[in-house]
Amino acid sequence: MSVSYSFESDVETIFEYLTDPDFLVERCVSLGEKDIECEVETDGRKTTVRIERTIKRDLPKVLAKLFGDENRMIMTEHWEEVGASMLGKYNVEVVGQPVTLTANFKLEPSESGSVYSVDYKCRAKIPMVGKKVEDFILGQTEDGMRKEMDFLQARLSA
Repeated sequence: MSVSYSFESDVETIFEYLTDPDFLVERCVSLGEKDIECEVETDGRKTTVRIERTIKRDLPKVLAKLFGDENRMIMTEHWEEVGASMLGKYNVEVVGQPVTLTANFKLEPSESGSVYSVDYKCRAKIPMVGKKVEDFILGQTEDGMRKEMDFLQARLSA
């Protein structure tokens, strides 16, 4: 599943926000997440962001039995500056669950500012319902990404 989001701000400005631990924690709190821990490390052209948080979701009954309504998630993003763009990948671990979410992403210049795009993949190792779980998680992930980018857009507009 691929999703993109356009900004009127340049790549450098968007990247600064997406790798600012204070902003990331504020964004998580605004989205109703809790117990948030965020670390950012930079080494030359490479930046690693690690966010650990508890997320509450309204799940369909079948999935609620498997996962509960709150889950601890650990997301690790690896960014690298390549020319005028920032490219990367991330991995999300749902603690204690047989589910992984991976993605490749890029933040690149556009005529009107910049575009953030991401290509997600989900793997749920659950007999008989794995595909349904994957589809649900991908839908939730897309919705969450759009809310995160809307939060950033609101900050840029303020």
